[in-house]
Amino acid sequence: MLALFWIVVLFLMQEMIGIFFPNGAPPLMLIGVIYYALIEGPVFGAVSGCLAGFLLDILGVGKLGTSMAILSGLGMISGLSASKIFYDGFLTQFLLPLIGNYLFCFLSLFFYRNLPEAQGLSMGLFRDSLVLSQPILTLLISPVIFSWMKKAGPRR
Repeated sequence: MLALFWIVVLFLMQEMIGIFFPNGAPPLMLIGVIYYALIEGPVFGAVSGCLAGFLLDILGVGKLGTSMAILSGLGMISGLSASKIFYDGFLTQFLLPLIGNYLFCFLSLFFYRNLPEAQGLSMGLFRDSLVLSQPILTLLISPVIFSWMKKAGPRR
């Protein structure tokens, strides 16, 4: 239950710092979902991803359910990979959130393009995933979020 509280806190932080990063804020919520999926397993990763996506869908613009499905899937995949990778590894803290961010952007673009009655979607998501500042920010902030979540939440 505490983990879901921290997902909501990360959502609020992500939305608040978004005005300071015009090229895209680091995906704090995605990093939290990946962390808890690695700690708790695939089912909890899917549930926390579903909550995170629900918050994005309700308070965002676009089709309802897209972010829920994508973040739930990313949480489940991260949880399944927990048996193969060390959750506290330095490369895990860097690469898994970065790969998750790219997957989120590309899958969002795919879903928005293929949904019925899709509005004219610009290549904004594709551009956001390839702008150099967002991956650099994700690489810099993900170890900080991982260590913060480690101190605030459950341990493996």
